[in-house]
Amino acid sequence: MASNSPRKITYQQVLEEDARETNNYQLLNDYRQNKRPRLQNAQLLVSNITGPGQKCEFKLRVASKQEKDTKIGKLLSLILMDENRCYIKGLAWRDMAADVGNRIQVDHVYKITNVSVKEKNAAQQHFSWVTTKWEITFSKFSSVEEVLNEPYFPLLKFEFQKYEDIVQLPMETVIDVIGLFKEEVSRNRNGKYEEYVEMIDTENRKIFVAVRLEGQLPSTTLARLKTILSFKGVKKSHSDTFYVFEDSFVKVDYESPEFESIRAWREGGVQSSNSHTRTIFF
Repeated sequence: MASNSPRKITYQQVLEEDARETNNYQLLNDYRQNKRPRLQNAQLLVSNITGPGQKCEFKLRVASKQEKDTKIGKLLSLILMDENRCYIKGLAWRDMAADVGNRIQVDHVYKITNVSVKEKNAAQQHFSWVTTKWEITFSKFSSVEEVLNEPYFPLLKFEFQKYEDIVQLPMETVIDVIGLFKEEVSRNRNGKYEEYVEMIDTENRKIFVAVRLEGQLPSTTLARLKTILSFKGVKKSHSDTFYVFEDSFVKVDYESPEFESIRAWREGGVQSSNSHTRTIFF
């Protein structure tokens, strides 16, 4: 489990990191040999935003997509990622929410033009795991064009550390957690009951992730001691307890090699054959 603070690294460093982790050096070698330009007509990187009021052009991957009903109408909330894995929040309101939402898909890469940059207020920064202080807003003048065949563009990445490593981290550190779903529970915190997902880590230790009442996980998607939950962007509150942000999300998976030993032990060696993945937002 690791902090999600954006690192200012080069595109080549991203490729080098991916190559080491996947043991696949083809993209890195192609890049080094200049078989393909880094980015045609390079767009602005998240780390290079200089201030509010800019009308900018970006090339970004959609990491997450969430639609909400608010007091002033529909809101489309996006988490977008540039080629250096720096994240930025994107917002589209009312009619633009439906328009942009219908044109984009999670994990796809888009050239996004003529969007406005503004600085998030303190409250927005406090309740978001995306540490970039800027966000972008779509208007009727904005354009979204899908970029096909972008093998060089990195994917969303979960970063996990061992359970014992997070004990040393200060409270409110932003991290990613993974665990085997056990059950939904209520815990008493200072006289107030809060809803949690109880999970088990790879060493059979308990992990608790607090979920808001209006954002509980649908029980139909979860199989007790079979489902793997990977939370992206949660805040450490105790050694074994983490709180979701407004834009935290979780990948639901029924297969994970890290948990085969626990699952096999609890099921007497029987492996789960149910296999699919969903993303649920809070």
